[in-house]
Amino acid sequence: MRSLCVSVMSVAVSLLACAAEEAAGQPKEGPEPKVDTWLLDFKPLDIKPIVVERASGRGRLDWYLVYAVTNRDGEPRPFEITISAESDKGVKYSDSSMPETERAVERALGEDLFGTIDREKHFPLAEQKKALDEIRALQGDAQIEAFRKYLERKRITIKPKETKRCIATFGALDREADFVKIYVRNLTGTIVIKEKEGAKVLEEHVLVLEYRIPGDEFGQSQDRFEYVGRQWIKVEREVAPAAKK
Repeated sequence: MRSLCVSVMSVAVSLLACAAEEAAGQPKEGPEPKVDTWLLDFKPLDIKPIVVERASGRGRLDWYLVYAVTNRDGEPRPFEITISAESDKGVKYSDSSMPETERAVERALGEDLFGTIDREKHFPLAEQKKALDEIRALQGDAQIEAFRKYLERKRITIKPKETKRCIATFGALDREADFVKIYVRNLTGTIVIKEKEGAKVLEEHVLVLEYRIPGDEFGQSQDRFEYVGRQWIKVEREVAPAAKK
């Protein structure tokens, strides 16, 4: 009888161990943020490196993210998502204008994707930089008001119930990276302005996606990105106080 009990206990322990291992390997999904305005649905679709032929004839290994954004509301919403990333080695990336990479991915997937090429047609990067530099030069309430007006300009929108398939391009991949986090901003209209230690602070909701990069620096073109999970974080930015007259 004792041997039977031991056997049953051993099986139970083994099953619990297997369940724990499976749970540990599952992606970690954080809760959606509590917002008092709209919230766009973000879904990553494809993330990997791609060899891009340059005009010089030499190839370069860039990495990209294809994603889908859906407006589940009954009203059109601003579509001004900004995406950046950072590896576990501290290398930072931003979704920047890389027409060759964008077109190479579109050819590989056989579809048109919304990316920096489309955004630049609507609002050239030089004009964006000038407008944002002017805002940064302001202080206090004047800076907040200028930023609001910047957001209220003629903008790209996403229609009610519409889904846009898009691409973010990041350039060369860090060969020593084991993990990478992707930060997605402007998925919600909820930005909180609050006082903190006598200063005004803007608080926004940012979606963070995390991926593991298996393999080594010798086989990056074959690498795959393994999805680890997602979570929402709050990011604060202090507004410079108004200059005293």
